[in-house]
Amino acid sequence: MSHILEDGLHAYLDQALSRSRCVVIESHLASCGVCSSQRDAIAALRDQTTLLLGALAPARRIPVSLEELN
Repeated sequence: MSHILEDGLHAYLDQALSRSRCVVIESHLASCGVCSSQRDAIAALRDQTTLLLGALAPARRIPVSLEELN
């Protein structure tokens, strides 16, 4: 199998692939350091992005009374 394209790694990390396709990719990742490293880099970047977006999101505030809803 040739290297996994970046789009395929994103779909794999998003869990957007069929189980059979995941098995093929996981088998390849177990034996290919290049693709494993690329997967790890993509996963790390996604984790950092999630943390940054979480820090930038406005705080969620639940009103404590009906008066605060108006």
